Amino acid sequence: NPDYAYDGVASTAATVGGPIVPRSAPLTVTQVHRQNDWTNLNAIKVNDASFATVTMYGSSSAVNKSSIIQAKGFFTNNPISLSATIVGISVSVVHKHFSGTSSVYDDCRLLNLGATIPHLDGPWTFGATETFTYGGPTDTWGGTPPTPALLNSSDFGVDFRAECTELPGSGA
Repeated sequence: NPDYAYDGVASTAATVGGPIVPRSAPLTVTQVHRQNDWTNLNAIKVNDASFATVTMYGSSSAVNKSSIIQAKGFFTNNPISLSATIVGISVSVVHKHFSGTSSVYDDCRLLNLGATIPHLDGPWTFGATETFTYGGPTDTWGGTPPTPALLNSSDFGVDFRAECTELPGSGA
């Protein structure tokens, strides 16, 4: 889930009264097909023992990347006040490396904010459930601070993909 640090006074650049955590799950969860599709997409809407899953194999460029999960509309039904000043965005992703001996890395990108810098993380720890946090309370992902109107849009969200980086056949 993304959360947003904000301040009612733009000149202070402080996190006063934040962060704002989405009060509801994303309205839509879809995927952009690349190489390996995810299953159980709606599992990303809640933080529980259920996961969206994907299988990838080795370092061949034909099979080592997941499709892209896109989650949008976090604030559409419960909008952020239009008087708020957004000073940073962070996104937390809970993931688990279920099988195989390969290393898995991932990237996360914001949607509907123009050209933002993808945030990379990894490697995932085999067998462990981990939470990676991308961005932070003063990180605008390479752009100017977004407006509440942009975050309230049904097109605002995050996308996420994973990549297997080991030898062919190692699996992840």
